[in-house]
Amino acid sequence: HSAQTFLPGLLYRKKLHEEAISTSLTTTARNKDIEPTNDDSTNPRTFLKRLLFFSVGAGVFNSLAGRYIANSAGGTFTTDSSLVALMSRASPFMGLANFIHPITMTLEGSIIAGRDAGYLVATYVFSLVLLLSQLRYRCSEFVAVYHALLLFQIV
Repeated sequence: HSAQTFLPGLLYRKKLHEEAISTSLTTTARNKDIEPTNDDSTNPRTFLKRLLFFSVGAGVFNSLAGRYIANSAGGTFTTDSSLVALMSRASPFMGLANFIHPITMTLEGSIIAGRDAGYLVATYVFSLVLLLSQLRYRCSEFVAVYHALLLFQIV
């Protein structure tokens, strides 16, 4: 949600700054006060790189925590040992999906911030059709559900 919240303002500010620079180039002789700045903190790419850095950190934490819970602390949530064993078997795929999820959400937020809803809707339609097809035709056991969710996160 940070990308959706802050990137539009940065993108709009960058556009205004670029327009001011292009206008000021023609009036530089008359107006010496307009100086282009190279302030990296308002650069949308720098901001997105920071968000991606934090989302990778969150993904690593989510992946490790999810795998630990599935492998070592599953009994906290259920007393059914077969369910704990099943979740433990699915934990590598669940962990990878948990790692990719924050990165995906950051990139999705940047698409929303860039107001490219057509691309976002098209990719969601494609991804959902792929996910539902995978769940319907390829998931014969519980672990395959996590295969499908991992595929959904990757696409």
